[in-house]
Amino acid sequence: MTILLCIPRSFKIEKFILNKLFLLSTVSVLMGILWFSNNLYAVVENKNNSLLLTKDVIIKKEYENKVIFLEAMVMSVYTNKKNGIKSIYLKTDLPKQVQVTIWPSLGVTYNYLPGDSIGIIGTAKTYKGKLQITPLSKNSIKKLQVTNYCSDAIAPSDIENHMNKLVKIKGLRGDSAKEIISKKSKKHHLIFTVDGEGHEYNGIMFSGTWSPNDLVLLSSGKDICIFAKISTYKGKISLQVNRVVNAANQ
Repeated sequence: MTILLCIPRSFKIEKFILNKLFLLSTVSVLMGILWFSNNLYAVVENKNNSLLLTKDVIIKKEYENKVIFLEAMVMSVYTNKKNGIKSIYLKTDLPKQVQVTIWPSLGVTYNYLPGDSIGIIGTAKTYKGKLQITPLSKNSIKKLQVTNYCSDAIAPSDIENHMNKLVKIKGLRGDSAKEIISKKSKKHHLIFTVDGEGHEYNGIMFSGTWSPNDLVLLSSGKDICIFAKISTYKGKISLQVNRVVNAANQ
């Protein structure tokens, strides 16, 4: 006896569609792996073929419109509210101020902060007297791994030896802080007092560099680490701070 098995046409169509979907998914995964591999290769290749930015390179002006590589510490960050362009100013010992320009179209989502150490591969040129670097892609700028933000900070006893320099300072305790409004610019600044090894230091965080969390931390009595430029104001040491970190979290 012969038994005929009748398979509904709708079942055959569903099976065909599932097979096609599986095939498309497999191709998509393979394409993703291939794209990632090529992208990673491109980043490594660009680093290998890039020009390391040094004093000699700048003096001889060998960097213009070339792909360069640089590792440095973030000094300050400014975001243009109108066009979304982010400017990252770097702390270096180079004869020109270095600025990294990140356009919104680049797709960089990480929020780089003062004191972060970063690596950049990008095209360099001179713009308004500054050395401007534009990353090749969002993968061409990255934060370098640092286990302890305060590890390379100086102690309060060493502050006077770093006048007019931008440094990290540890061994401080937040004492008091309050928000003030500039009469001229109407901008909101944060003034504060910190204690370090029995000495009090006054300082300021200018508008755009501080958050409510900084206000709380600077008046909490907790141990903190700051990233600041050391100067004098009315004959006393003054700290112009770009970043405050809770030392307990380091």
